[in-house]
Amino acid sequence: LSSLWSQVLPRTNTILTPQQMARKYATSVWVFACVNAKASAVASVPFRLYKQKPTELNPTKEVMSGPLYDMFKWVNPEMTLSDLWFATEAWKELIGSSFWVISDEVAPESPSKWGIYIANPTRMSPIPDPKVGIKGWIYRVGNKQVVLDRTQVIHFKSFSSISDYLGVSPVSPATASLNLDEKATAHITKFYSQGARPGGVIETKEDIPPDEIRRLETELHEFWEGSDNAYKTLVLWEGLTWKDVSTSPKDAEYLGQKAVSR
Repeated sequence: LSSLWSQVLPRTNTILTPQQMARKYATSVWVFACVNAKASAVASVPFRLYKQKPTELNPTKEVMSGPLYDMFKWVNPEMTLSDLWFATEAWKELIGSSFWVISDEVAPESPSKWGIYIANPTRMSPIPDPKVGIKGWIYRVGNKQVVLDRTQVIHFKSFSSISDYLGVSPVSPATASLNLDEKATAHITKFYSQGARPGGVIETKEDIPPDEIRRLETELHEFWEGSDNAYKTLVLWEGLTWKDVSTSPKDAEYLGQKAVSR
């Protein structure tokens, strides 16, 4: 069975760390767009708090006041409730886990005794316990760490088939595709920065000293490379000839499709 799976599943030795997955939000347009769309949708849902009353004909009643309502209304001094939902969903999509830390640090004007803070999941590590599963969390920043009791932390996580404590990021299975897209984008950027013109080689039948080769390379980079220098006439020394290295039709078509898809 394992040999069968090895034939149908792509092989990759690239496993992203939580820090690398989080960084994709700032470097990959596709990750940014997907995470932003889902997090924005979650943050736009109106907040409603209900109290269940199973003994009455109407089993639920909307709550408009009280300690829990105040905690969600005020959240913390730096975030609104919409910010809280956005960050919660964004971290869960990026890392597979999102954390709320319940703290007694609140804004002076807040009527709530408790605040909700988002903890960066790349800095959170579980403290396993054989009886309760997780007895707490360690939050690390540089060389400093804070131990949090399990009652202080609310953990949102996606399903994981490889971890008992943390969720699996949707970014992780797409590692190979994301890396390929980044390399293709870098290639396209380089291609068009050269005026959408492929490279070439300089040929000669004579021996050229190494220092002359370096001087020629410097002159080519300075006066002929880049979109600002596109279509300038190249003047070579006597005995040198230029030979284009053309882009294949297949590569040219791929480059065009990538540019349009942006």
